[in-house]
Amino acid sequence: MDLLIEEGTRLFPVEIKSGATFASDMLTPLRWWSGLAAADAGQATLVYAGGEALTHTGIHIRPWWSV
Repeated sequence: MDLLIEEGTRLFPVEIKSGATFASDMLTPLRWWSGLAAADAGQATLVYAGGEALTHTGIHIRPWWSV
């Protein structure tokens, strides 16, 4: 996990990848952290070099240009 954004009592994890093709293993650090943080975890987001916005297993996946 590359970034934690604090908003009130919640922490929003962000993973940043340079790859243009989404692969589900990119989400591993976000799943790990969200499991540890439990109720304190905000929406997890993956930022990548691809062109498509997705949601996979509850994790937002966004192209870098859209954030």
